[in-house]
Amino acid sequence: MQAVGEPLSRPEHELPNYGRAISLATFGGFLLVTLLVVAGIALYSRASFGFWDFAAALETASWQLKFVVLPLSLIGAIASWRILRNMKNNPRFAALPAAYGGVAAMGLAALLMTNFIGITVPERLRQRQAQQEATTQAAGYTFHRAQLEYRNRFGTYAASIEDLRRLPDSDGSIAKAIGQMPDESYRPWSVQAAAPGGKTLNGARVRPVSARVGATEATEGISFTNYELRLAGPDKLPNTEDDFILRDGLITKVNAPLVRMR
Repeated sequence: MQAVGEPLSRPEHELPNYGRAISLATFGGFLLVTLLVVAGIALYSRASFGFWDFAAALETASWQLKFVVLPLSLIGAIASWRILRNMKNNPRFAALPAAYGGVAAMGLAALLMTNFIGITVPERLRQRQAQQEATTQAAGYTFHRAQLEYRNRFGTYAASIEDLRRLPDSDGSIAKAIGQMPDESYRPWSVQAAAPGGKTLNGARVRPVSARVGATEATEGISFTNYELRLAGPDKLPNTEDDFILRDGLITKVNAPLVRMR
């Protein structure tokens, strides 16, 4: 296209432009209000309105909105500075304080969320580790329950992990617990075993892990009275420092105090 004449002169009076200011103020206010509303809901559910309760509510809201409000606040606050510079250099744009307020709201929302998320990360990691350890211990408790049932039925602890599959398992809990336990992590033994002819063999008799015997053979030969099972810790890797050891119903973490079953 080609110009057909001189360009039109600028009007003597231009209407002020409120669009950018309103957009920044609305966007920033929406993000901050969203954070405060979610925090208010969390605070109401706590049924307590002290300072630390409000702080805890903000922590909850920050974690819940970390993938939505936090990135929008950071990106919006950074991008808005360029818009503000253009508005300051052009007197046509009005309501500059409202625009600054919107940017401040974005920055405040981002600042609150990053702080409350940052100070709770160590505690969240600790809680996650505790949850993983509880899951591992629950599998150990299920294994010991299965061992007690097996001993009640056959008069001995199982000679291998796979022998526990002989037990009734209506809810599948035993199969789920032993499904991720390798046979080499299990070691049964007998401190005092009965031998044919009524003789007693004193001293420890250890059955190798690789041995596969049935319940009848076990009771006629060695009746296992003790066992040890090594459970992988939260890292899911065997033979590491965070492993657990289940020994005759007692769970120990490597180099940690005993946890007695109730």
